[in-house]
Amino acid sequence: MDNRWEALMSYLPTSSIYHHPAWLGVLEEAYGYKPLHLGCEDATGALCGVLPLFSRWGLRTGRLCFSTTPEAAPLANDEQVQTMLIQAAIERSQKEQATTFQFLSRSTIFDERVNGVVGVPDEETYELVLHEQPDQLHFDEKIRRAIKKATWSGVQIRSGETMHDLRAWYALYLQTTHRLVILPQPYRVFELSWQRLQPQEVLQLLLAEQVEAGHRGLLAGFLFLQWKQTITYLMAGRQWEDQTLRPNDLLHWHAIQNTCEQGLRSTTLERSTRETRGLLSTK
Repeated sequence: MDNRWEALMSYLPTSSIYHHPAWLGVLEEAYGYKPLHLGCEDATGALCGVLPLFSRWGLRTGRLCFSTTPEAAPLANDEQVQTMLIQAAIERSQKEQATTFQFLSRSTIFDERVNGVVGVPDEETYELVLHEQPDQLHFDEKIRRAIKKATWSGVQIRSGETMHDLRAWYALYLQTTHRLVILPQPYRVFELSWQRLQPQEVLQLLLAEQVEAGHRGLLAGFLFLQWKQTITYLMAGRQWEDQTLRPNDLLHWHAIQNTCEQGLRSTTLERSTRETRGLLSTK
């Protein structure tokens, strides 16, 4: 990928980890997506905008050209450049003989700027703006009690540091997706993410363990991605029979504390569909 891509990400404040070349490489290798990434140059030849774009074929969808997440929308500091990138993506999709072109964005501004593009509400994303001091954050009393219960029950949080930690977490992740009747992501996705992102310190695995008589039992774990001033929740795994110990609440609180101590200013929670009202209420 063009070496200027990451430099542009560092420069533009609206960039996200989902624009990162390493993350895009994980998706390409793990899923076999065909990369069609687009860039826009100004009159001097400087890169002024990018759009991550993939192509895949499915039995139900046919050929689909798509961006990956709302956070990976056209990246540019000029609306005209954003529009040009969408128009170029449509043309590229037609060249690929795609039946559908789909890109995700947090905004519907493209409805008026690009002919034939119509925004459809899909998921809601929740972002917590952080203070410099964690004790300035205000939580529901029920959450505070859950954090205290986890601490009194001997639940401790540590960072995952090895592939063994990742494999142990993945076993919990599989249990969780089975319980929720959700198709799990293949282990290869997380293995590649660990290999490519963890050395760059943009991926973090937090594990919750109960310590009793010197024995550590894994209860739950969260995967986070980090870019600039934001840490983003990616995936979770947990032992359902141990949820009365409230390890998830302690994990979230520990992640928030770490984020504040590192000088970061926001944490993005898992995206939710509008139908999952119970989860939305919790957030």
